[in-house]
Amino acid sequence: VDDGLPRPRVYVYELPPRFNLDLWTTKELDRDCTLRAYSTGGQNSTTWHMHAHGMEIALHEALLASPHRTADAADADFFFVPVWGGCWLSRFSRP
Repeated sequence: VDDGLPRPRVYVYELPPRFNLDLWTTKELDRDCTLRAYSTGGQNSTTWHMHAHGMEIALHEALLASPHRTADAADADFFFVPVWGGCWLSRFSRP
């Protein structure tokens, strides 16, 4: 079936929030698990962080918005499981 989606097609699993979003919403430091920060005070700007653990979040966001994303797992060429392991490690492995 040609539904117009380009190949390869990626199915993104939806996991319980404890594997990703809960880590982000309960972080201790603003820079933890962060790819970007938005300005305050009326300016419309974005500050990009060079934090390695933000890359797993960037990939997750990019795949969610990708034209290669499919809602049908049977039609997928690849599968993405959005577990933010690096985010978890950066949070709990501090000295």
